[in-house]
Amino acid sequence: VVKDMKAKEPVAVVPPSPPPKAGKVSSPSSFSSTTTTATATATDTSFASTTTLLIFTYKRSDYLTKTLNTILPLIPPGMGILISQDGHDPSVSSTISSFAAKFGGRNPVSAVRHEQKAGENGYQLLSQHYGFGLREAFGTKHDGPERVIVLEEDIEVAPDFFKFFGRMSVLLDDPAENLLCVSAWNDNGMRGYVKDETRAVRSDFFPGLGWMLTREVWEELEPIWPRGYWDDWLREPERRKGRKTIRPEVSRTFHFGKSGGTSNNVYSKYLDSIQLSSSDVDWASSDIGHLRSGAYDGALKASLLAAEAVTLADAASPLGAYGRQGHVQRAQGIRGGGEEAG
Repeated sequence: VVKDMKAKEPVAVVPPSPPPKAGKVSSPSSFSSTTTTATATATDTSFASTTTLLIFTYKRSDYLTKTLNTILPLIPPGMGILISQDGHDPSVSSTISSFAAKFGGRNPVSAVRHEQKAGENGYQLLSQHYGFGLREAFGTKHDGPERVIVLEEDIEVAPDFFKFFGRMSVLLDDPAENLLCVSAWNDNGMRGYVKDETRAVRSDFFPGLGWMLTREVWEELEPIWPRGYWDDWLREPERRKGRKTIRPEVSRTFHFGKSGGTSNNVYSKYLDSIQLSSSDVDWASSDIGHLRSGAYDGALKASLLAAEAVTLADAASPLGAYGRQGHVQRAQGIRGGGEEAG
């Protein structure tokens, strides 16, 4: 169903097949923080049926088309898709209706429209749209999803994007892990400086650009959602409260937008340098025990204590980080400090 929020009436209907019955994914309570092998996983069916993909869009229908085309063959059956449109651009509305038909009964697609307020700058408009979209995505406590994956209209995803989130939901759903979210993006993931496509880390920094949060976190943030600069606001200590983010070494998203964005393409040179993973990692069978807080903190401390000093030239050079035998572990240990601290 594609809904016009102003009219409160459906403007297009695509009959979806009923998704699997929703149910909260149980946290593996038998998994102690010092265990090195995960004993429970979220199945594809349960993860998909309790998670919604939320996509924010404004007036770049060509970008939205590219993003939806990358998602179409990858999204798990039964996962709902909500597209939140800012304003009334007719080409965007047409694109949404077209893709609702393409996804058909495999994934229920709905759309809502956000009415912009006049006199606000771009970052304030974006923050208001984000708050609106997240409220719509989580819905009511009784019929909304347990988790929401957040994307924007100009983000391409890796082949294992949904598999990564599905596997990491086991940790995100566990209160003992003290997580703010899971992100598919590594701010330091420039080409030449990252290599291991199977590696994930715990980070103090909220990356954004393809991330997943729980209903519990949203219910905490929703009453105090800011009028502007939502991502910087979320990184403040008062919101993070010592919680971590899990992210991959090699990003599972790529920001391809060149025009029409809030930042006016100021960061394009940096964003273009981020490496998008091309691998389809079997995350479902991967061991994530080392990402548990107790195991991760100890391993990080040991890595830092064992690290050898390198020159600034080595640290700044892809050759220094990965080109010489023996420097791989030292480079990873150094990167683990600060941002990735326990």
